[in-house]
This record gives sequence, C-alpha cells and structure tokens, in this order.
Amino acid sequence: MTPDGLKHYNNIIGAVFEYLRVLVAYGPQKLFYDEISAVTELNFRFYETPGVVNWVLDRSQRCHNPHIVPEHYLSAGNGVLDFNYKDVADFMTHLHPQNYRVFLGAQNHSDVEFTTTEKYFGTPYRVDTLPLNLTDETIMYWTEQYRFHLPTPNSFIQKSTKVVGKIMPPTEVALAPSLLYRTDAYELWFKQDDQFARPHGYIRVEIAYAQTAPLSFDRAAAQLLDKYVAIILDGELYNAKVAGMDYSVSFLTTKVDIEVSGFSAKLQNLVDAILHRLKTLNIEDHIFQDSLTQMRQNYQNKRNRQPFQQLQRIEHPHFNLAYVWSFETLEQQLANITIDSLQRLVTSAFERTYAKIIVSGNYYESDAVDTARNVQQILDSQPLSADKQMHGRVVAIEPGHYIHRTQMSDASSLNGASLVTIYCGSQLSAKDRVITELLAHINGSPFFDMLRTKEQLGYVVYASKVSYETGRMMLVFNAQSEVNPAYLTQRTDKFIRDIRQHIHDHSIEEFDALVLSQIAIKTAKLKSIEDEATQFWEPISTGVYDFDYLVQEIAQLKLLSKEDLLEAWDMYVNPNTAVNYTRIDSQIWPVKSVYPQDSKLSTYPNSVISLFGCLYSNGLVEVGIAELYKFVQHAALSNNVNDSLSDLEELYFSKHATAQTLERVTADDSRIGTAVEMALQDIARSTHKFRSLTGDFGTKNMRQTLDGKWIIDNIDSFKAMQKLYDLAEPETSLAPKYTN
Repeated sequence: MTPDGLKHYNNIIGAVFEYLRVLVAYGPQKLFYDEISAVTELNFRFYETPGVVNWVLDRSQRCHNPHIVPEHYLSAGNGVLDFNYKDVADFMTHLHPQNYRVFLGAQNHSDVEFTTTEKYFGTPYRVDTLPLNLTDETIMYWTEQYRFHLPTPNSFIQKSTKVVGKIMPPTEVALAPSLLYRTDAYELWFKQDDQFARPHGYIRVEIAYAQTAPLSFDRAAAQLLDKYVAIILDGELYNAKVAGMDYSVSFLTTKVDIEVSGFSAKLQNLVDAILHRLKTLNIEDHIFQDSLTQMRQNYQNKRNRQPFQQLQRIEHPHFNLAYVWSFETLEQQLANITIDSLQRLVTSAFERTYAKIIVSGNYYESDAVDTARNVQQILDSQPLSADKQMHGRVVAIEPGHYIHRTQMSDASSLNGASLVTIYCGSQLSAKDRVITELLAHINGSPFFDMLRTKEQLGYVVYASKVSYETGRMMLVFNAQSEVNPAYLTQRTDKFIRDIRQHIHDHSIEEFDALVLSQIAIKTAKLKSIEDEATQFWEPISTGVYDFDYLVQEIAQLKLLSKEDLLEAWDMYVNPNTAVNYTRIDSQIWPVKSVYPQDSKLSTYPNSVISLFGCLYSNGLVEVGIAELYKFVQHAALSNNVNDSLSDLEELYFSKHATAQTLERVTADDSRIGTAVEMALQDIARSTHKFRSLTGDFGTKNMRQTLDGKWIIDNIDSFKAMQKLYDLAEPETSLAPKYTN
C-alpha cells in the first residue's frame, strides 16, 4: 500500500463491505456459478502441464492439506460441486462488517508506533482491536459513496470445445506458418494446430506506426501511454481473464504489440475489443495522473533493483540497442508530457499503419482471414510504406576494451556487481549462434564453482549468452557481492584466462555429450500452442523469416568439433589472440564503498583499485591509493606474493589496523592476499594493447586507463560515436497463398 493508501484504508474497507452488501442483497446467482463451472471444466479437461518444478510444488502442497483426501490430490480445485443455493446463502451470512480482520502493510509506517516484533525475521508490528459494530451512518456513507452492481454476463465464456485440427506424426508437423496475404497494409500468417488437439489459440497483431527517429521524449511518452492503457484494460477486460484468456498490449516507441492467447472461440472478440478501445481512447486527467504516479514509482523501483539486475536488464540493453535510454533520462521527460501530447500520440499512431498478424491454433484458415479483415476495418488507416517504418537497431560497438562504472542509488545496499560482456560471432550465423551457446554452457558451472562455491563471493554468480535481433552474440559474466566490483572483474579475468584449458581438456566423449544435450534442447517437444506460435513470431517480427533456424542450428551442431570452440575462443574471447577484441566491463558500486573517481580510474590500474577497495572494506581507510600504487610497482619487481604481504603488513597494517583487523586480513583465505597477487601479475604483464586497436576516441573526449581500457562516462554519448548494424534481410522470398 502506498502512503496515501494507508491514510485512506478506511475507504478501502468501506468499498469492500459495500460490495459484499450488494452480493448478499441479491443472494446466490446461478449465472455466476454456471460461468465459473464452465471455465473450471475447460481448464480441467484441457489441462496444460506447467513446468515440472511448479507442478511438483503444487502437488506437494495438496498432499499436506488435511482437507484434501489422497484420491483428490491430482484433481482438487479443478472441479465445481453442484449448485446449492442454501449452502451459498449460509456462507453469505458471514459477510458483514462485524466479522472481519484487516492486515495493513505499507512502504513505510513512520506514523505508527509498533508494540511487538516478529521472532523469526525481526519484523515490527502491532495489533489493534477493531470496533465491534459499525454505525448505520457509516454504512449509509458507503452506500452513497460506492454505487456497486452485480457484473453483467461474461461474453468471453467459451462453450464450444470443438477441435478443428488433428494430431500429425512428428515427421509431418508443419515447421512454419503459411503466409496467406501480404499487402501494402498488412501481412497475415496462419498455422492450424497439428500437435496438441486443444481448443486453444494464439493471435498476435503488431502495428507499426509512422515515426521519425525516436527521441527520449517519444520513448517516455510511449511508456506512459502503455501504463495508461494497462490501467484502462485491466478493468474493462477483467472478464476475459476470468474466461481463461491472457492478453498483453504494449505501446512501444515505433509500434503497438497486441498478444492474446487462451481458449480459442472468443480470442478474436478479445482482439476486436482491444483495438476498438485503442482507437477510441480519450486521455482523461485522473487516469493520466495515476499513470504518471505509477511510472515514477516504476523508475524508483528500477533504482532499487538488485545491482546485478541493474547491469543485466537495464544497462546492457542501454549499451546495445538504439532508441533505448536510461530510466533517469526518461523520468526527466515525464515532466514534458501533457494530456494533449499523449492524445496526439494515440491519434497519430493509427493514421498510417502496417500490421503483422499471426493466427495459430484451433482455427480454420477462414478464421484467420476474418481476423485480419476485422483488424483492418477497426484500424481504418492508410498503409504505412516500408521506407517509413522505423525498426529497432542494434549498436555496432567498435572493437576495444571499455569500462563503465556507476553507483547504486539505494544508499542502504551493501552489494555491488560486475558484468563482463565479450562480443563474439554474428547473431545471423547459425554456426556462430551454436558455438556461443556451447561456450556459455561450458562456462556456467565452472564460473559459479569458482566465484560462488570456492571463493564465496556472493549468491548471484552466472555466465550465459545474450543476443539481440542482429549484431553479435555475447558472452556475459555477472557477479554480485559485497566485495568491490573491481575485484569481481579481476576474478572474472582470472576465470577467462584459465577456462580455455578446461575447454581443451574435454574428451571426445564429453564434447559429444555436450552437443547431444544442446540438440535435445532444440528438438524437445513444445508444450503448448502458445509456445509454438511464439517460436514462429520472432522470425516474423524481425523480418528475417528464417522459420527453419532450429533445423540450421542442429545441422551446425552435428558438424562441430572441439577445435571449432577453441578457434572461436581465440578469435573473440582471448585478449591475446583476438584481433578485434570487443569487451565492456560494467561495474555498479555500493554507496558505502570507496568509489573510484574518473581521475583515479585513468591514473591507477584496475587491480590497484581492487586491492585498495579490499583494504578499505577491511577497515584500512588510512591507506592512500597513490602510495599503494607505488608499493605495488616496487613489489612487482620481485613478484613474490608472500614477501609482498609481509611488506604490506609492516608498512601499512601495523600502522593503521587493529589487532582484529590484522588477524582477519592476514589469514590464509584473505581476499587481500588474492588482490595482492592479482595486482602484482597485472603490473608485471601490463601492456597498452588496446590503445592501437580502437578508434581515435581520444579526440572525442574519452580517456583510457593505464592498461588501455576506454573509460565510458556517459552511455548515450558513447553510443552516438558508434555505428548501427543494418537491418537483417529476409532469408527467403515471400510468396503469399492469396493475392486477392
């Protein structure tokens, strides 16, 4: 609950009991029973198994429920008993304002005096006695304030369970949808279900609208409109959710994306309802203000995300995608958005459009054609030519080694994070894709074992791969810890240097097993019509139309050898052999750490900053980084870690450390010892390799660290120096089934 919500919680209680009063006054309604029964029966008859873990957890909870007998462990909750007016009416007698309990939770309780502390987690709380009776005057106020009524019949309830397709043998399952129409206004794709035999469907409509090169204002306005639409539809399309349908409507910077799935018979009605609402949308002040409030809260929530999430989910797309801005920039733009400007966006979005449509599942071809016809009639817009359509673009990062640092906004956070991104082969190459996937798979367990299990650097440690629509595949190494991010980056460097030997040591049998595991993932049977249609959608949305991409990848996997992985590693990942080595080190530092300013970053090596951070976090705050750097330079001449630790103890620890601190930092497993070792090795092999490999960023006000990493102060300014990858070309010529 927000602070304002906490102040007005009485109104919330009033609204609840006024609606309950209406329910009781009308009495049990068989209409609602019939609707609930119909949906429950459909869900039970055409049950789609969730993930294995969720399924087991759900069954386990049922097994521990004393009100469920063993023979109903599988079916409990999926059936509705016969309608019994008396039982429902008896239950309703308990729904009154003399029989309730309220739990109040809020973002803060600054005005509340707590009397008790919860014993397990130490959470403070208090318990107050509510008034036993609410006055007639209060109840009358509720009645006048909230004029509730019973819901109307749910028009989205599906009664038909007819399945129009038939299950085909695996070898005869269609691997791609059919292109029925392609005009200057839309393209229509269709796939009838031939695997699942369920009355389910999936429809997606992506509407591109006219837009010049988007600015941060356009992105912020689209996000605000997206929130506004969500508030409207959450209320108006509640019945669709009850009827077993899911929908998603996203206003993006250059397009509107509508996605619906669930029981098939009424999905087309749901698409029509959404489009009608968007076309007739008038921006109202009170919803506009609510949307602004929620957007500001969303941005605040992003500030408070875990450090590793901020790097992976916010900063990484910001680096690699054009028309993506920081949430700080977007938040500033909110002040410039008015009701009129948002209304203009809604109106102009549907003046000229181009729609991509897929209809998949329990449908005939004629159903898909009807859907496309309805979309065009509702939009009633002029065609948007291909040269006027704006597409997302991927930033082509110029080869070089870069570093970007930022600081947590949440001053209470003790954690920082390091994200290392290394750019590999092309996203458009099946061979490059499967090689990067295999390398990421190989990296995963050893990286976790080294940083988490052995070195205990934090709970969040993972290595994976990332890709966007075009551009290059990426290997990423993410770690979150209370240890300073410079140290985490250094340990990631250590892993990257050593893992090549691990790849080399794979036996033929081990490598073949890895390949077979990847093939098994790519050939696994899909679980639902929605999964299949989503798999089709990416080639349609990107305009590549490579529906056989899995077939291509499996063919490449069968041809791979261990030498192919080693060759790719040396070509992209190994800084000593990669000619066009491209890497970004992203670090986010906690407020309570010793945050290195840019002057320090360009003056001292990352390894010295790492060592300095380790000393600082252990209470040795009097040690200066300048004198520490001189010490490391001198110690690197002998390159003896034990001697260097002894010298460090004599010069600094004895002067500045307490006895307890001294015992801790000189222990055998002290990270300071590791930091010293890394600093000595770094100084000993220090080169300026990447100064000559990158563009002349020095003329563009970029500086370098001593080991040649380019310092990125501002991501938007850095992106402005980069080129963009071209849009992907279709892999196949498009020949629609119909031309009329």
